[in-house]
Amino acid sequence: MTETTDFDLANGRMEARQAGPGGGSSLIHAATTWDLNGNLSSRQDLNQSLSKRSM
Repeated sequence: MTETTDFDLANGRMEARQAGPGGGSSLIHAATTWDLNGNLSSRQDLNQSLSKRSM
C-alpha cells in the first residue's frame, strides 16, 4: 500500500491524494480546490466521479 499527497508549495494546501497497492489509486483518488481566502471550495472523489462544492 502506498499513499501520496500533493500539496501546493506556495500555500501548503492539499491538492490531491492517492492510495492503493503498488502506488495505484484504487482505494483513494481525491482532489481539492480552495478559494482565495483559503476555504475549501470543492472536493472530488475521482474513483466514483463524485464532486461536492462548498458555498
